Amino acid sequence: MTPQSSSSSSPPSSSIQEKGKKSPAAAAAAAVEVTAAAAAPAAGKEDAVPTGDVGVAKALAKPSESRAAELRQAKEQERIKNKKFINPIEIPIKAGRAARRALESLGQVEEPAPKNPDDYRLYFDKKFMYAIPAPSEKTPTVLVVGATGETGRQVVRKLILKGYRVQVLVRNLYSTTLNLLGTGVSYVKGDLADLASLRTACDGADKAVYVAQARDDGDARTVEYLGLRNLAQAFQDTRLSETGKRVTTKRTLFKFRKPVDRDVWGVTQPLVDGAEGAWTVQDERSGRPAFVGSLPVGPGGSIALESKKLGLNLSKFGGLLMLFKAQGDAQTTFRFVIRTSAFAEQGIQYELALPLVRNRFTAFRMNFRDFVPMKDGSPYKGVLGGLGGVAALDPSDVKQFAVMVKREPAAAAGVDEAIANPAFSLTMEGIKVFRAREQPDVVVLSSSDITPSTALKSLSEMERDPASFERVERKNYYKAQGELAMKNTGLAYCIVRISDFTSSPTEGRPLSVSKSGNNMGLISRPDTADVLINCLFNPTVCNTEIYASENPRYGDRDIQRLLNELVDLPF
Repeated sequence: MTPQSSSSSSPPSSSIQEKGKKSPAAAAAAAVEVTAAAAAPAAGKEDAVPTGDVGVAKALAKPSESRAAELRQAKEQERIKNKKFINPIEIPIKAGRAARRALESLGQVEEPAPKNPDDYRLYFDKKFMYAIPAPSEKTPTVLVVGATGETGRQVVRKLILKGYRVQVLVRNLYSTTLNLLGTGVSYVKGDLADLASLRTACDGADKAVYVAQARDDGDARTVEYLGLRNLAQAFQDTRLSETGKRVTTKRTLFKFRKPVDRDVWGVTQPLVDGAEGAWTVQDERSGRPAFVGSLPVGPGGSIALESKKLGLNLSKFGGLLMLFKAQGDAQTTFRFVIRTSAFAEQGIQYELALPLVRNRFTAFRMNFRDFVPMKDGSPYKGVLGGLGGVAALDPSDVKQFAVMVKREPAAAAGVDEAIANPAFSLTMEGIKVFRAREQPDVVVLSSSDITPSTALKSLSEMERDPASFERVERKNYYKAQGELAMKNTGLAYCIVRISDFTSSPTEGRPLSVSKSGNNMGLISRPDTADVLINCLFNPTVCNTEIYASENPRYGDRDIQRLLNELVDLPF
């Protein structure tokens, strides 16, 4: 029902129904008043029509079919004239510009924006819109495992902002998963326990970042151990050269079951009286030879198993992989020795201690950069080759290999000489070399609680020793096992160890990066992601383990400079 005006000057409803008989101006004026009265109950939902607007009056004077459209057009023109109109297309553009300005102020967008609009593509996440440079054909592709986690999302976002191609391994392709990472990545559905799906994920990837973490102890073995082991295996299986051939990361140097390789080695004359040693095959079924013997109970005794003079050039390789089983008491130590021309000239050789894991075969990776120059049983800090300081091992000048067995003082080893066992045994399966890489293939986020000895105990030994599980969490034990399996594949790696995350998402804090875990502090997830990404393309951290944390007092915000200033301190 049409509302009636209380004023005597208002026209009756019958005059409105006969508006076709009146003049156009009178009809328009009457229609304006009736429309305003009808819109009064809906005040606040729509702007009132200005009675003095000629365009509105003309629209109302036309038939009802076109009147509504022209009324909207008249309102739009009025808003434009009053500068109250907001273009909906400009809203996301302004939001994107504001987001980029905010990111640039935090140092997240390092490169200036390209002038050519074709060089951009859009990447959306839950809050912001970013303009991302489109990667070229030579842009590296990085696989992120654990991308949907809090740290993984930071890694993915920062990789995309830097212009890298990103592949992610996800458990499902539900919208909730896709909304976490956006459209700027390539998705591969798979599982960490499924080697085939990991091979698919690694296909085409140049590098990998592993940030997956177990939620509880039930997932620890799958996520921390099997996942990292399978990733390393899949990454190795999918490596292809420019010619399309599969790239081999390892080559066999000695296979001691073969007599031709076994005969290259022999026991030298003991340096002390009472020392005995032999290089013999004790188990005819396996054919593995063993270096067996005994040393005097007192300290200072040693005996060595040496190879013949070789003269090898191993400059294309990064180190050795040795499979062995060692037996001996706490006073017995085993050291692998590499001799170069410096041994004949100055009596200097390069040594690396072998872990003593009783009654179990151990695969041990020996990076050439980890060998320590030694002379007369002590670290050598003098001048080598006419250069000041300590010279690193030169893999192109390998003259001889050796395995040396030594007796440490009983007090230092913490044993009683009265019950000491001078016998030792070292069963050797083989020695391989792994190829050298300038940059890491895989970067792994790990815990600072893991020590080199964490992975050397079997799980049954850990379960029999409750104190061990009090010192090492189960997931850290499995993580250490996964790291060991990754190293034994021969891939170039970098392990970034942190203590824990801060509750604040602030990034760009001063950081400390070192090769020792002393005085560890916390670190934010965005800063952790920055450290991981910088390690991917830095040769200084290849085949190393580093520790990262915030250091407001002595830290540095330039992560590349922190990594480049890392110094090897072998002793």
